[in-house]
Amino acid sequence: MREFFNGTCLHLVAHFGTLQMAYLLLCKAATPDVINILDRELRTAVMCAVKEEKCDLVNLFAQSRADLAIKGPDGRTVLHIAAQTGNLEITQLLVFSYKASKNISNFLSFINAQDDGGWTAMVWAAELGHTGIVSLLLQQGADPNICDNDNNTVLHWAALHNNDLDTITILLQAGINCNIQNIEGETPLHIACHHSSTRLCIALIANGADLLLRNRSDELPYDCIPNEDSECARTVGFNMQMRAFHPRDFQRTRIVCGDISNGRELRPIQALRNDINFEGSEGVSADESDQIMWPDFRYITDTIILQNSVQIDKRVSQMRICTCMDGCSTDQCQCTGASVQCWYTAEGRLCSDFNYDDPALIFECNDVCGCNKLSCKNRVVQNGVRIPLQVIECEDSFKGWGVRSLIPVPKGSFVAGYVGEILTDLEADRRMDDSYFFDLGHNHCIDANYYGNVSRFFNHSCEPNIIPVRVFYEHQDYRFPKIAFFTCREIEAGEEICFDYGDKFWLVKNRYFSCKCLTPSCRYSHKPLENGELATDSVTASNVGNINDVTTNNSATPTAVVSSTLVNSAATTVTMTTSTPVIHLVDQTQP
Repeated sequence: MREFFNGTCLHLVAHFGTLQMAYLLLCKAATPDVINILDRELRTAVMCAVKEEKCDLVNLFAQSRADLAIKGPDGRTVLHIAAQTGNLEITQLLVFSYKASKNISNFLSFINAQDDGGWTAMVWAAELGHTGIVSLLLQQGADPNICDNDNNTVLHWAALHNNDLDTITILLQAGINCNIQNIEGETPLHIACHHSSTRLCIALIANGADLLLRNRSDELPYDCIPNEDSECARTVGFNMQMRAFHPRDFQRTRIVCGDISNGRELRPIQALRNDINFEGSEGVSADESDQIMWPDFRYITDTIILQNSVQIDKRVSQMRICTCMDGCSTDQCQCTGASVQCWYTAEGRLCSDFNYDDPALIFECNDVCGCNKLSCKNRVVQNGVRIPLQVIECEDSFKGWGVRSLIPVPKGSFVAGYVGEILTDLEADRRMDDSYFFDLGHNHCIDANYYGNVSRFFNHSCEPNIIPVRVFYEHQDYRFPKIAFFTCREIEAGEEICFDYGDKFWLVKNRYFSCKCLTPSCRYSHKPLENGELATDSVTASNVGNINDVTTNNSATPTAVVSSTLVNSAATTVTMTTSTPVIHLVDQTQP
């Protein structure tokens, strides 16, 4: 019976009733699902109880299996509403109730859920100064670097609305990135300078805020201070002068691009250059150096097709489809059956018995499956990049650009997919630059030169920390797998992410340059091939290196594949086998 705002009696009780009334209604309810019915305002009964700050009713509804992840008005969940009201007790109740009933992957999705404006519950709490709730969410694993629709982080909003430093101090202690730029190009330091907040500026600068980042109006943070004679202006100006006198050998970085994905990834991916290398470019201005060093490509999150000759079979009749109601966690799932078994844990990582030396094909559930997308544990790669990554200019200049993780990454975690333009081998033969080819087999490859994502910057290592795995979910056409990179061991925060380009790659490339990965077990000496075989002399860390060490004036010389160093060459591509990537050769020019 619908009574209140076209809702149920439970909605009415949540607003004006008592615990006893709610208990009687739940006992007499025809179905358990009555507790999750939405009223005219798109609210459930538990949302109304949270809004009215009735902790006893919220506890009862949670124990009665109310769905706490349902999104109501403006895309907000009960956690958003609790954070907005500032009720710490109710927020704790919601967090721990959901954590006890769901796996860790679903729990993190719950506390990091974004409303229609891209705000998480932590943003609501920080913007309104509810420091206790911010601290609770951070302790439970909430991500402070998630950006809203305008690319603001929680630190932007805290800087905009907080007069005290309590919330901001907690965020800074959690390791939040101080240099993320919103769509206007402004960092939290720009915002603090707009408000002449001296203490906030000091806190941000002390935690690594970049004084030299410019917004879209070409303003430095210092330029945003209204009064040049204010204490804030003197403080920020003094720090700029101190930075100007840093020693030449002091390693500093500057941001080349605030987000190379242009908002296409959940978290911004910054590109950093070393100032020491930047300043060493004689006769080259800052803008010119950026243009020379940073590649010109279009960031995409999925492979694209520009040729009519590439036809992917996406017929539903050719796909396995499941109708699971158990989160696809049993052998009865049709999709995991195609993969032999479900290879994902509840945390969304590869199982302990996954063979990293001979990776299996993985078939994830797809949009046609009848399973619940939020609770399905067989969807990982399709959820996109979740690990905060950063493109960096490598300390060894011969390596060019690389990618590092900003957090520790457990073994078996998905890092990124290799995306680009799908080509036929015939079209690949016509292209002069083969630096970003990845062979799919069946006469097709991926070229990430002009269209790609963060994975185009992954370098080679003889001791890799990621491996490529073939995954299917949009279709099940075996000719066109998704190439997904998973960690094959634990990765430390700040460690560069690399995969093994394979023996057949070096069978060609070792004639012209050597590996410089600097690992103790480097398999490729600095010597050229002898009679078609790799040199077998012992190799030390001082005479090995990375594949990006390309120095040649011969345009016919093969180049590094999947690197940032571009030299025209014979076409070579990294390819997938049942073990490690190897090189697929297309005889274009004679080395």
